[in-house]
Amino acid sequence: MKKIQKRIIIILCVAFVCVMCIGTLDLGTEDRNDILYISSPEDLENFSKSVNEGNTYQDVHVVLTCDIDMSKVANFTPIGQWGQGNYFCGVFNGNGHVIRNLTIVPEESEGTEIIENLGLFGTLGGIVCNLTIENCYVRGNACGAFCCIAADEGISAILNCEVKNSEINAEFTSIIGGQYFGIVENCVIDGQGDSEVLNSNLKEIWDKYGIGQLNTWVDTEEGISLSMEKAEVPEKVYLKIENIYDGEIYPIYSAEAGCNVFCVPSIEGNRKAVLVLEMANGSIVKEEIALPCKKAEVEVNHETYEFQFLNSENTATVFIDVDGEGNFKYLRESKETILLGIVWVADEKGQCQYIGELERIRSRGNNSWFEPKQSFSFKLMQSGDILGMGRDKDYVLLPGYRDSSLLAYQITWDLCKEFKWEHALSGEMVQLYVDGDYWGLYLLTEKVEAGAERIPVEQSNDKTGGFVYEYSAIGYEEREIAVTAEHGNGLVFTSPVFPTKEQIEYSHTLWNDIEEAVYSPDGYNSKGKHYTEYIDLESFATQWLLYEMYAEVSVKRSVYFYKHPDSTGDGKLYAYQPWDMEHSCAWLDMAYYRRMAGSTEFWRLLGTHEEFAEEIRRQWKEKFLPALDKLLAEGVVENPEGISSIDYYIENLRAASLLEEFRWGKQQSIPEKGEAIKKWFDIRIPFLSENLYTDEFFMEE
Repeated sequence: MKKIQKRIIIILCVAFVCVMCIGTLDLGTEDRNDILYISSPEDLENFSKSVNEGNTYQDVHVVLTCDIDMSKVANFTPIGQWGQGNYFCGVFNGNGHVIRNLTIVPEESEGTEIIENLGLFGTLGGIVCNLTIENCYVRGNACGAFCCIAADEGISAILNCEVKNSEINAEFTSIIGGQYFGIVENCVIDGQGDSEVLNSNLKEIWDKYGIGQLNTWVDTEEGISLSMEKAEVPEKVYLKIENIYDGEIYPIYSAEAGCNVFCVPSIEGNRKAVLVLEMANGSIVKEEIALPCKKAEVEVNHETYEFQFLNSENTATVFIDVDGEGNFKYLRESKETILLGIVWVADEKGQCQYIGELERIRSRGNNSWFEPKQSFSFKLMQSGDILGMGRDKDYVLLPGYRDSSLLAYQITWDLCKEFKWEHALSGEMVQLYVDGDYWGLYLLTEKVEAGAERIPVEQSNDKTGGFVYEYSAIGYEEREIAVTAEHGNGLVFTSPVFPTKEQIEYSHTLWNDIEEAVYSPDGYNSKGKHYTEYIDLESFATQWLLYEMYAEVSVKRSVYFYKHPDSTGDGKLYAYQPWDMEHSCAWLDMAYYRRMAGSTEFWRLLGTHEEFAEEIRRQWKEKFLPALDKLLAEGVVENPEGISSIDYYIENLRAASLLEEFRWGKQQSIPEKGEAIKKWFDIRIPFLSENLYTDEFFMEE
């Protein structure tokens, strides 16, 4: 028996080829069961005119075939004008495309009623999905980018859509829709919202809202048409894996594969699992499988459902379940949201290594907080040693969304081990699942803070420390306690979070003295003290070089220093290892010139002092070049105590990367990033080896 999924794909391909050969379908036909393709501004205008003349397109699937630029249309007429009784009742599928430069304003001609309730759709009686509207301007009374008002609040839906850089000038507006009271789900405004990814899976949408489903395509004498009949389909599909996690793991629908795909954690050997299908009629079908596997088929009432599997390797896994069904979405809406939950951690062999209750989990980050793949921090109810990082309560999950390979992070962490950096962070690549949904590859790491197993600075009321600071040159959030020097460079208190008044005053004086000395041409401040009396030259130079080597621009924030109390330390500020590496090795042309040190004046001026420049040159020759030789060595060379070869990281993380690419796209796969890093250092190493020995290099702004 032919599989349903293959049948759908074959017929869809045939339909697409036929339509592309014939051209755009006639817009004037009322309620024809067909697919309507829109590929130009003229098509969109004709479609609007047709709907406004009374054609509802009931059961018609309207598909955009490309991005559409409406800049040459001075004033677009909404599809289904409000108050006229004519509106669209089919499915308008943007197919992942963008409508740009859409302008909709009230028409002000004499003798004509001014319609001020406007949007792409004036009134909507169907579904709009998988569409982005960008650079849109709408003016009126009650307006939205997608719609003014829903004709039927129970069926009208705007799903998996996004608005970018648009202005809705109206008294009543929610950007998505003015007085639209229909269904709105998985919609994003300028990158913020509930949507994880824009997708084209109409079948799941149809099932969820119980209004029929697009599950079959039928050959008729008139061509390809939709069958809207309700079929017996799984309402819920999940995987239960033995001895790894108590919860359910859910699949991701792949339009390319035409079926559901499970992202499976690393498992050594074979492991029993159960594939569960909860059907719409209430029956439950279970199929035992052995992992790892590539695909499975389950037959229910003569229909075959296919599932594919992507199996991770060589990476640990973190499962987090938050309290309360559906509450996880609130973490992504506000950094103030705190939830309870449970965490399971399995090692790279699939053995459960830790289970514990969460005192809290919250989203975190600065600029990265606005990205779809967010960063999280969690605190254990009781201290636990997760993946050998030492007993503690606080951990962080870094997503590296701008570099989803996370390879620059891993290399940096391993370089710090190679350099024997005191109190260096521990970090492990992990696959993350939240409430059973796969979230991709993350770096699980310790939180930068004071602690016996972290940075061992003494915590007391001593005004001189110990402290862990975060350097910031771009301002602070309201809840943060910070001190700012004369030139705008600031320090945020990380430990303690709530310092005493005396500690704040001491830190403010100390930081002012350091800044004044660094900004002084001879390195001395007005108190006659040299900047080297305040900072540890070696750690600051190592930190400086790591950022410079990668041309990593994240030196305006998320840069850490620490200081021991004067009673137990030398009174100096120590630099900590780099934290944010998302922009590292990002553009090959950047390898030809310096970028990091010019990002802030404080960093640039450090290099203008002879002692600092000489320490940088010494470390480049004695520490960095030998370590980079190991990194760029040919072949798969592992070094557990320090830096391994690029080829080792590529091969060891190749399978894990496939899951990440499936979830978030192939822009930054680990193999591709690994090859890019090789090319980067082919340029960057000779450039730095020459320019670090010139005074002009440090003087440039």
